[in-house]
Amino acid sequence: MTKQTEHTYIIPAHLLVAIEYGDYTGLTDHDEQKLDEFLENLPQGNRCLSYDLREPEWYRENDVLGLGYCECIEATLHMF
Repeated sequence: MTKQTEHTYIIPAHLLVAIEYGDYTGLTDHDEQKLDEFLENLPQGNRCLSYDLREPEWYRENDVLGLGYCECIEATLHMF
């Protein structure tokens, strides 16, 4: 039996389309670079991301862009 683990991240809501569909339209070069770094550093293996899609909340810091106020959602990376 494989051990399942979960990792929780705070992700800017405006990056969801880029994460899910690879569509970086409208993102700044900085946001693209930070998102690519974030995705490259996620744990590897069998995985899927799920999102809490209730109303986004304002955070001062997030796991992709670092500091800076923006609307974010909680994402959970499920490893199996």
